[in-house]
Amino acid sequence: MKLSAGVVALLSISSGAALSVSRSDLRNLGSKSLPVSSGPKREGSSMRMEDFGLMKGTGIGFDDLWAGNEVISEVAIEKSLNDSGLRYRLNRTKKEAEEVGSLFGLPGVTLNLPIIGETYLGPPKVASIWEALGFTATSNNEHDKKKR
Repeated sequence: MKLSAGVVALLSISSGAALSVSRSDLRNLGSKSLPVSSGPKREGSSMRMEDFGLMKGTGIGFDDLWAGNEVISEVAIEKSLNDSGLRYRLNRTKKEAEEVGSLFGLPGVTLNLPIIGETYLGPPKVASIWEALGFTATSNNEHDKKKR
């Protein structure tokens, strides 16, 4: 019977009175066990702002701090940049998307959903499938047009 070097080392160490090795210890040698956490999981620092209208008009309510500021949402930033004629994340502006039309000329529908509001369901308004996947996104900035 051959013993591995680790088992021989364990057996030689265990010859002391304080250490002992049982068959179950040898059977579980090399197996992985998951650490068991004690207590609730603690989150690190994260910024949150939840406002249910309780602080409205006090100067520290959500609308008091963020009203009219585009940086609170990506949609607001995209609308602001599109109004200036610039692309956001290199996607076509609404005007450019309307000029191109929907992918493969497939129909789409705009629905007015109860919670979400007006929503477009249909193919993206892009020139090719590659643009829909994000591979051919380009800028429309004047600086980039001069380089071409």
